[in-house]
Amino acid sequence: MNTKMYVGNLPFSATAEDITSLFSEYGTVTDVFLPIDRDSGRPRGFAFVTMDSTSAMEAAIRGQNGQDFGGRNLAINEARPKEERPGGGGGLGGALGGLAEKVGGAAGIMGLVEKSGLSMDQAGGFVSSLVAWLKEKAGGGIIEKIVSQVPALKSILG
Repeated sequence: MNTKMYVGNLPFSATAEDITSLFSEYGTVTDVFLPIDRDSGRPRGFAFVTMDSTSAMEAAIRGQNGQDFGGRNLAINEARPKEERPGGGGGLGGALGGLAEKVGGAAGIMGLVEKSGLSMDQAGGFVSSLVAWLKEKAGGGIIEKIVSQVPALKSILG
């Protein structure tokens, strides 16, 4: 029995307490997940709200879908299960892997650098800065994860 709703088009100023208060007239709110954008620190404009029963969730959807909340019309529906995604193809590793595949591996990437007009020293400095930034933001194991997904990048990323 699904009791979780997707609540979209929330104002960025909405808090979990605001959302709980909004839906509590339809039943007990057992959980509010309000994703926060990691760059801005602000809510992302949607939430997942779990009610104590299917009937409470359905009443909340009927009662609030399309209604104004903080100057925005809410878009509410029953939350769908998260779709399975194939492993290893997403994120930065997947993007770099796709690039490496399209341009012919590490040699192809180096060819793109040459075509960019950057000297190899400038390109090396850029890659070093990128690697340092990745390690800072994602932790020390990120380079190993990328290289494990795209071995052709080992010579570039180190």
